[in-house]
Amino acid sequence: MSRWRHAFVDGYNLLHHIEGPPAGRGGDSARARLIRRIERMVGALADRVTIVFDGRGDADVEALSTVVEVVFARAPFSADLWIEREVRRAMTPAGLLVVTSDRAVRQSAEAAGVETMGCSEFLERCEAIRTPSQRASPSPGFDRRLGDAFSTSP
Repeated sequence: MSRWRHAFVDGYNLLHHIEGPPAGRGGDSARARLIRRIERMVGALADRVTIVFDGRGDADVEALSTVVEVVFARAPFSADLWIEREVRRAMTPAGLLVVTSDRAVRQSAEAAGVETMGCSEFLERCEAIRTPSQRASPSPGFDRRLGDAFSTSP
């Protein structure tokens, strides 16, 4: 069982932390990469994960995952306000986690009795959870083929 019941992730805040400023609002492909990355952590880190992005999203992006919930906070809400609202609505704040490096959002969540984690710490925990085979990646330009698994030399 995971440590948290439900984690709320500030999507663009985490994406900005991973890929830098240009990718912080980097379209569907950047969001899809983030969603896939977090999907691998569901269950080990939290039973349920909601990734919240600012603005109006594409229905295709919201439907990208059956593992994590993807939400676009539409006006008048920002992702920050959406997360703060959900935290305040929680009947039992124990077991909730907010992932963001936004100090004001973290302070608001902590005031409501919710645990918070900055983006750097979250990424470190995700890396620690990953299996060694998930961490290993072939050298750039190396294409692995099925035949590579079979040796032809004695």
